[in-house]
Amino acid sequence: MNTFKNSSLLYKTWREIFMSIIVCVVSYAYADVRLDSTLKVLIDEINASSTYSLTKEQRLNSLRKAYFENNSAASSFRLAKELFDEYIYYQSDSAYSYASRMREHAQKLNEEPKLALANFALMKCFSSNGYFKEAADMNRLIDVSQLPHEVLTDYLRSSATFYQNLESYVGGADTQLGSIYRNKRLEAARQLASVADTNSYLWQQNNIDLMENPSPKEQITERLKLLQCFRLDDHEQAIQHSLLGHAYLADGNRNAAKFHLAQSAIHDLRGNIHETTAAKMLAELMYEDNDLHRAHWLVHRAFDDASFYNSHLRRDQLSRTMQLIDSARFNWRSNQLWMLVAVVIGFLFLSGAILVLFIKVRHRNRLIEAVNKEIQEKSDSLARTQLEVETINQELQNTISQLKEVSEIKDRYITQSLYVNTVFVNQVEERCKNAMKQLKEKKYDELKFLPFQMGIKEERQRIFRSFDNAFLQLFPNFIEEFNCLFKEEDWIELNENQELPMDIRIFALLRLGISDPTEVAKYLNLSPKTVYVYKTKLKSKSLVENNDFEARIMAIPKP
Repeated sequence: MNTFKNSSLLYKTWREIFMSIIVCVVSYAYADVRLDSTLKVLIDEINASSTYSLTKEQRLNSLRKAYFENNSAASSFRLAKELFDEYIYYQSDSAYSYASRMREHAQKLNEEPKLALANFALMKCFSSNGYFKEAADMNRLIDVSQLPHEVLTDYLRSSATFYQNLESYVGGADTQLGSIYRNKRLEAARQLASVADTNSYLWQQNNIDLMENPSPKEQITERLKLLQCFRLDDHEQAIQHSLLGHAYLADGNRNAAKFHLAQSAIHDLRGNIHETTAAKMLAELMYEDNDLHRAHWLVHRAFDDASFYNSHLRRDQLSRTMQLIDSARFNWRSNQLWMLVAVVIGFLFLSGAILVLFIKVRHRNRLIEAVNKEIQEKSDSLARTQLEVETINQELQNTISQLKEVSEIKDRYITQSLYVNTVFVNQVEERCKNAMKQLKEKKYDELKFLPFQMGIKEERQRIFRSFDNAFLQLFPNFIEEFNCLFKEEDWIELNENQELPMDIRIFALLRLGISDPTEVAKYLNLSPKTVYVYKTKLKSKSLVENNDFEARIMAIPKP
């Protein structure tokens, strides 16, 4: 009993292990397919980026035209802010230009809320370009009490991001400055938690930032909830997918990290956001995985975005990554080139060896061809002789078959003739005895009927029936084959005594080899002209040509 339980337990354990292996294999296969599909979408989006840029430029041209044609300071401030919002993630120089104009218009209007907004816009410009000192100076000028509520939450979120960047810049929270910036980041996040709507995306996002040392799995769970629960624009989705990429990488899942970084880059492209963090990190992962072609392509695309945005900090970061990838790609291509050179040299060596072998083989082939040619000529001669022998054999076989057929026909008709002649002789003998008796009795009047009592007509009919019977025994298929030469309405049928019609007897004699019309006429007690008429009449009804009719009759086989 214990043995049975142990066996059952062992079976369940192995089954669970086997199912786990299958699940893992399927999961990895699905992850690879999903990643490849996403990378293809990223390539398509990069190719279509000019379309997105065209739409963006059209909107910017419309706003710039409205701004420069406007004379009102208040409207100019509003339009400058709209242009700043359009440029902040698109092009830093233009964003800074319109943030400065916002400040000029706010000073002219002498309105503190607008001045606070303008200072906040300048702070975002400096922070996004890595000018942290200027961003900090501008942050001290912002009168937070003058910011509207919806802008206040954005300001607190930007401040938290600003201090987080400073924390990373100085080496993390373990350093003295990093600890100071971490506390400032947490303070800004706590303020944001107190003023933001608890059901909003911003509050939920900030709540994740306030988590104390969250594990990668906890971050992944919470950020996936954000993507599922809120309808986010391209910029917000790009941020969340980028953070998910970092979390998955910390968790050791490189494929998932690459997938979300690619998604982040896709949303950056769709939103005309010249952000390079996700593309840079994705290129680095591809470089580590030796996918140098796509890594080179992505990092150069990210560098072009950084150049368009005109961010010196991003260009410097990307330059180091780009040099590393380009160097690896150059080494790879150099190795490929040397390998190609080695292959070419090997190919040339092999070609030379093959050429020498070819010359030797060709010389031997010529000798073999000469021998083969002689053998072929003898073989052809032998084949011709064999063909002639086969032709002679076939002719002999045909002759033998014809002789057998003729012999059988003769045997059949000799037997039939003996029988018919015997009957006829017996009848003649009996009638002669009757004639002698009548002579003795002097019954001369009855003797004049003797020629009519000889039964010549009946004897001729008996001869015909005997011929028909013998012929149909030799050729039982003759009527069927004969009818195939005519339409159905012209088919012939034997009478109840199985006798051939007179015109068919003509062609029956033809099949037996009697083709002379005179002989046929004598045998059938007809005139040659009548024989000709019968033959012509039947030929005219036939489905075959008149010239081929008799050949078709002769071709009717004997079973």
